[in-house]
Amino acid sequence: MIQAAFNQTSGPQHNDGAIASAAWTRADAVALNALAAALLHRLAAELS
Repeated sequence: MIQAAFNQTSGPQHNDGAIASAAWTRADAVALNALAAALLHRLAAELS
């Protein structure tokens, strides 16, 4: 799960390859934060 979160959130930090022409928006940031929260919630549920 940690690797999945890292993979999803590392895109905006790069400007080469398939995402070279991507324009990141506030909506992208909100979606990535929601993804991170969901993954952390799931991880916490699995640990307890």
